[in-house]
Amino acid sequence: MQAVVICNQKIPTLSPLFEGRTTAGCYILGKSILEHTLNQLKKEDITDVTVVISKKGGEMLTLTEKLREKFRFRIFTSDESTPKIVRRTWQGDEMLITECKGNHLCNIEKLRKIHKNLNSPLTASVKTHHQNPFELLSTPSTEFSYTGVYILSQELVASIPLETKITTMEELIELNPQSIGVSDETDSFIVKTPADLLLANKTAFSDVLLFDENAIEISQGYYNKSGKFLRGVTIIPPVFVGRNTTVGRGTVLESGTILSNNVTVGEGCYIKGSVVGEGSTIGDKASLDNALLDRGVNIMKGATIEKMSVIGAKTTIGNDTTVKSGVKVHSGKRISPSITVCEDVNLYSDGVVLFDDEGAITDFQGFINPSFCANFGSAVASALDIGASVVLSSTGKKSAVCLADALASGLCSAGVNVWRINNATKGELAFTMDKTDTDVGIEVSVDFKTSLRIFSKGGLKITQSLETAIEENLNFKLFRQTDSDNFGEIRMGDSFSNLYLDLLTKQLPSRFSGLNVKINTSDKKTAQLADRLFCERNDVNGETVTFHISQTDEGISAYSEKTGYIFREKLTLIALKFHLSQGMDIALPDTFPDVAEEISKEFSGSVVRYDTAGDAKEKSARKLAGECQNLFVNDPLFLCVKIISVMQENKLSLKKLSQDLPQFYTTKRFVAVADNGSKISHTTVKNEQENSRAVIRPVKNSKGYLIYAQSVNAETASAFCDEIEKKLKTMDN
Repeated sequence: MQAVVICNQKIPTLSPLFEGRTTAGCYILGKSILEHTLNQLKKEDITDVTVVISKKGGEMLTLTEKLREKFRFRIFTSDESTPKIVRRTWQGDEMLITECKGNHLCNIEKLRKIHKNLNSPLTASVKTHHQNPFELLSTPSTEFSYTGVYILSQELVASIPLETKITTMEELIELNPQSIGVSDETDSFIVKTPADLLLANKTAFSDVLLFDENAIEISQGYYNKSGKFLRGVTIIPPVFVGRNTTVGRGTVLESGTILSNNVTVGEGCYIKGSVVGEGSTIGDKASLDNALLDRGVNIMKGATIEKMSVIGAKTTIGNDTTVKSGVKVHSGKRISPSITVCEDVNLYSDGVVLFDDEGAITDFQGFINPSFCANFGSAVASALDIGASVVLSSTGKKSAVCLADALASGLCSAGVNVWRINNATKGELAFTMDKTDTDVGIEVSVDFKTSLRIFSKGGLKITQSLETAIEENLNFKLFRQTDSDNFGEIRMGDSFSNLYLDLLTKQLPSRFSGLNVKINTSDKKTAQLADRLFCERNDVNGETVTFHISQTDEGISAYSEKTGYIFREKLTLIALKFHLSQGMDIALPDTFPDVAEEISKEFSGSVVRYDTAGDAKEKSARKLAGECQNLFVNDPLFLCVKIISVMQENKLSLKKLSQDLPQFYTTKRFVAVADNGSKISHTTVKNEQENSRAVIRPVKNSKGYLIYAQSVNAETASAFCDEIEKKLKTMDN
């Protein structure tokens, strides 16, 4: 008989435990559910075993590789449904399927006998009060539940199409009316919540099948794998102590306590019915009462963890701090000393790497190193399809090239191709993405700070769903594994920088007439491009127009003695009028003033909007934003060239071009609030009477909002912003 162990199903309700693993990676008495399952199969003389894990692998790949030496099984990577996995892993024999999500398996021997005696195509293990197997599967579903263990005949497996549309084993049972159910009378159950896991550990004390008596000291309910005699420790059995675990004098270990491998417990502690994860440390005089601790948790001196509290991996609880009953503290947190934690400490806080509101990860402390970049590349690639492409650029110091090379390795190792361009501006990156039809671009920048910034086409923010997937992959090391034959390729794309310069050059006349252009910028590459574009063309006796481009390659303004300063929005409108007059459609962010639509009424071209928060539903607008004709919206140097081109082609001064624009005023404001995560999402509000509009965008740290307000005059725009701020703060209170 062939056995297939399904380990690719994540159970969100187990959070924050084992966030980088599936249920199969949860530990019971110091061993993972997967290891307990493989042990039971071995005792049943089932040696033909295939273990199925997610394509992203993560910590489950590490765990399975570790167990592979002991149990000798095949590893199959797939995120497909169980019926499809069954068909793809079939070796021609009847199959035992276990979805590996319970505290232990049912009575397999009984299941096999009934399956053989009744010649059933599919035999399912179920939890029910009924005993007659012929009646079980015809009983209303409320009276029984599947345990995730099935036996399938050769004929049934052969009849499943390779591209089956069946998504669950329950559907397969419904399609085979001769299937039978066998009542599971053991104490097995599915682990769905932290409470289930705590119960599973306590129940396991009575299951001698889970213990290897040759490797453990068992004495009156005290199970000791530490190899040490715990002097001065009071033990009220049953208690389990793992390998290399030390416990200080005066500590009390009450019934149901489980200390995993490599745990250190200080002196004078009180631990009752709690599960302490591998590598954790409990400080002197700390107290745990029926709590669950993941791996690498550090409980400091005098801290108290109350009933059913759950502490995620690598979390530190400060001295004399109390975590109240039922509170969940997610992975990687550092809880201050001498406080009381009454509410869940959620996923988005220190200890977890997240993008900021502009799609960047910024580092002032040195955590962005080649190793981190390789993991970041794998995280990005694992969120994309195999065979996808990414444009990767580096700017600033020489170390940026080293970091970009490491990032490229991570991308390629997960099956994604890379276009490498060195020392490129954001505009060159966006242009390369359009020409290579690439949906994702990454900029590695090293100056006074180090940052990794990720873009969609046109320099837009990536979609929210993609950003979330990358963050999850990075923080929980959920990386897709590909063999070396399926690695992606690294292709040099520096020639696209020349094509970008050529595109800008073609829009300018060979000599300027009555115009002397100057570019002020602290960005070296932008300054070099500007020199090549404007110096030889300038009319030194003409009107001097100075463009100021910020170092972030985003802000831009123009200045002349006749006009004073003209800022980005009005410069964009000048270029917009030209494109609309040519019949071109242009995509603008939702925060851009509404006068763009007013202007578009005069021309054949039209304006479409995309959500600056990264809404994936606006596919047509985002696609348009990535095309070359639209690059002036997000590329300051491209906008410079477009303004100069319009001035020269129409023989108009900057003052004349700006005078024709409608009047409008905008203001941008940050409003700090205590917590906004569950209150308002990215939204637009209007005041028709005042002809005002505002976009409200929550910042990612959940501590405030950005307001982009606009109106016909400055006073009205500011007053509208004041009104929104007042309502936000009232709602917060």
